Amino acid sequence: MLKGQEIVKNRAEIIKDLNRAAAAELQAAYRYLYLSKYATGMHGREVAEKFAAMASGEWGHVSTFLERIVQLGGRPFEKLADADKLSFTKYLLPPKDAADWKRMLKDSLEGERAAIEFYH
Repeated sequence: MLKGQEIVKNRAEIIKDLNRAAAAELQAAYRYLYLSKYATGMHGREVAEKFAAMASGEWGHVSTFLERIVQLGGRPFEKLADADKLSFTKYLLPPKDAADWKRMLKDSLEGERAAIEFYH
């Protein structure tokens, strides 16, 4: 079987995984945008700028996944509430302390590692 035929045969599974990826990227985009507005304290401004840039990249990933789902004849998930159920990773709430940028970064790295594992 040619690789292209194999991909078409597994289209439903691919669409399911793309929806899972879109959900996780949506959560990451929101989290990074939130943190970019929330982070304060020493280095808070620098950290906030990094989170803003990361949010922008994540929104781009969401768009790419949604576009690909439609190209494959699928339907992206519709309800934002479904993102938590579909995502391949758990959404981590921001720390209570807006100056705890170390926790913000550590939790963000955990999410990025989950993405690497899923995409690998």
